Amino acid sequence: MGHPLPICQGAMPCVRHCGREGNPMNNRRNDWLAIGMACLLQACTPSPEESQPPEDSAFRQQSQAASVATGSLAKVRAQIPHTRLLDGRVLVAGGMEFNDIFLPQGKPYHATAELYDPKTGTWSFTGSMNQIRDLATAERLANGQVLVAGGHENNTVQTRTVHATAELFDPATGTWSYTGSMAWPRYKAVSVVLGDGRVLVAGGVNLQSTTDMLTAEVYSPATGSWTSTGALGAKVQRLALLPDGRVLGVAAGVNAQVYTPATNAWTSLGALPTGQGTEAVVALADGRVLLAGGSGGTVQKSSLFDPTTNTFTATGSMVTGRVNPGAVRLPDGTVLVSGGTSSGTGILSTVERYTPATGTWSADAPMLAIRVTHGSVVLDSGAVLMSSGSGVSSGYSNQIKSCERYVSSSCVPTSCTSQGAACGTVSDGCGGTLSCGTCGSGLTCSASNACVSDAAPPTAALTAPGTGTPLTGTVTLQATASDDVAVTHVEFFDGTKSLGTSSTAPYSLAWDTVAAGDGNHTLVARAYDAAGNTGTSTAVTVQVLNTPSAGVAAYDSVYKAPRCTVAGAFCDSGTLLNGRGTIVGPELNAPNTLNDSCADGTNMWPSVPEAIHGLRVATLDGSPLAPGKVVTIQVSAYVGMPAPARIELYTTTDLANPAWSLIYRFAPSTNMLQTFSLKYTLPPGPIRAIRARLNSDGPAGPCGYVGGQDDQDDLIFATQP
Repeated sequence: MGHPLPICQGAMPCVRHCGREGNPMNNRRNDWLAIGMACLLQACTPSPEESQPPEDSAFRQQSQAASVATGSLAKVRAQIPHTRLLDGRVLVAGGMEFNDIFLPQGKPYHATAELYDPKTGTWSFTGSMNQIRDLATAERLANGQVLVAGGHENNTVQTRTVHATAELFDPATGTWSYTGSMAWPRYKAVSVVLGDGRVLVAGGVNLQSTTDMLTAEVYSPATGSWTSTGALGAKVQRLALLPDGRVLGVAAGVNAQVYTPATNAWTSLGALPTGQGTEAVVALADGRVLLAGGSGGTVQKSSLFDPTTNTFTATGSMVTGRVNPGAVRLPDGTVLVSGGTSSGTGILSTVERYTPATGTWSADAPMLAIRVTHGSVVLDSGAVLMSSGSGVSSGYSNQIKSCERYVSSSCVPTSCTSQGAACGTVSDGCGGTLSCGTCGSGLTCSASNACVSDAAPPTAALTAPGTGTPLTGTVTLQATASDDVAVTHVEFFDGTKSLGTSSTAPYSLAWDTVAAGDGNHTLVARAYDAAGNTGTSTAVTVQVLNTPSAGVAAYDSVYKAPRCTVAGAFCDSGTLLNGRGTIVGPELNAPNTLNDSCADGTNMWPSVPEAIHGLRVATLDGSPLAPGKVVTIQVSAYVGMPAPARIELYTTTDLANPAWSLIYRFAPSTNMLQTFSLKYTLPPGPIRAIRARLNSDGPAGPCGYVGGQDDQDDLIFATQP
């Protein structure tokens, strides 16, 4: 396609982009990076042509009054889904940022996620995914959670991992949790929510082949599992849900096809109309599907698919042919297509609208910035959030973090009365605000814009159990709550699942943890008052462990570290040590050292989550741990810098007054999440502990520098006599 900026090919990322944010690193790390920066500066300087690509002449005289700047992302996230949540916020997760050469070698990718709040016009970080993902799919489920599946990352400059795993984002807690994995690793796949609430993921590519995958699978939120569909007849790059529950799948240059959930099979519809592209595919309000753009940005033709006849018919041509634009259906039924690239003119800021009633395209006011592979999502107000993408910005970057809110020129403002608002300010549905008046004496304006005598929300605090507490059987949840008038009741939640309510203080509830299932659970208490105001407590993460296992460690509140109380063939910390203190993870029960004897380092470089993640001791022959047995000790850790960082392994037999002995020092050869292994013969003694220290750049010793990046974690395990 026509494009004035450099395009990267192959598995290795193009180091053409040099912008960076963040704190300076220490001198030893700056020395390591200075050479790379010096070599890149000349290559990264944009030419005048790159800085000012021409716009299509049909749009040059348009006013920019329809678009206003809004908060910028913290990270560049080109070509990733933007998912509107049930509460109106917008989620973005993962993506790629070539701008930051200070990221770990070969890994300009994210696991982080951000949320846009239309009420404040700002972005904020939320919980990070469990895996780094670029070009993954994302769909909102009926329960409000977001399913993210697949994607890829670079392990090093030369190697890449494609994921089959999937995760769920819980907006109530801002946390991610794994769900069932797909049958095939894939990235650049496409997805859509089916009429019954399941999610279809189709196509994409993986590392076994450079050709498009001809497989698809369906995720069931009820079971958390995936089911394969029948084979595709051709590649798919766009999906659209049809009114009868089928799904239209299209891609440029191949036969169109439909997926029928009842038969779990794909059926060919034959070739698309001659010269038709598939860059913008949008389901219309009347059930038809609009297809427009493509072929290097030269195609202006567009067509309509009619699901009642399974046929394509020509409709009006676009003002400008486009590749990789944003495309959304507005509340009034028209389709807005923005940005992208066009042959001979490069990246565009222009916007055009398709009107189904007339079958014609017309120019709208342009965006504030030129954008391609950007996010485009309709907000609850009817405005369109246009986010990030690629373009030309200041410095040496051709990726941008800026965002704008585009208000349709055909938007009709609503009124306070139509929204049931008696006071305060509300959105007018077109990007503006309405003043709905003030309340009389003795009344205040509530969060729902009603005049009430009680507008202040109550407060709540979950007092028991405490964070990291291991739970078995039926336990009592306890909370305190207060309000300026009165608390009507307190509701307890496990994630988004309601566990029950308590109407009298002290507020408490019996919780059957056996039914909840083993693993980490996030608990909150929510207080309500008579006016409908609510206040939610700080979340508390606990460990449910009802199925005893000699190999699974639980947090020991006496010794302040994970402990296996029964001598088995192995002892594993599981996820208890994942992260470092409060800045990476966060780590449950930090610092997880005997008697809290050694605190974790408090410093962290952006995008370098250095930390110990797990410890495991296992016999080679599968027999229980015992003195004289040869065992394998494994340490999982994320190392941010191969040198001078190292992993030190210590042991002690005295839990009350430990005297640590160094048994080995690992020297990492690369930067990434990795596992270190050591064969070791257990000395005499009935019970012992091991400690792993991630020593960033300091002298040897079982406890590091609190102000640095060191992490120390212990694992206590029992042995047979």
